[in-house]
Amino acid sequence: MKEPTVIGPIPSTATNYPFAVEGFDVQPPVPKGYVVEEYLFSGKGDLYEYTPTGIRRVTPCPAAAAALGCTGIPYTTRMIVKRPVNPNQFSGTVIVEPLNPSAGFDIAASSAC
Repeated sequence: MKEPTVIGPIPSTATNYPFAVEGFDVQPPVPKGYVVEEYLFSGKGDLYEYTPTGIRRVTPCPAAAAALGCTGIPYTTRMIVKRPVNPNQFSGTVIVEPLNPSAGFDIAASSAC
């Protein structure tokens, strides 16, 4: 499997900034001593499904996915990184918080540091 292409951090301006990220638009300010950065990941992936015995690649490919196929599907997603400005302040703890798309757009569950 090929590693995804990573672009970033994506520069932010007053008129071009990450969606629903601290310090921009109506979001609360970034906590003192921290920086928030956005990265984009692009690559190709396969379509998988949950089964009673685990996760497996979908086969045969359903008609609804026939236009793209079930393998080598192009994607782009983002990652938001909140980190101390000073690398010496990093504790070594990393929290992974998947963005929740249930409202039709990304929502972070919390904004705690």
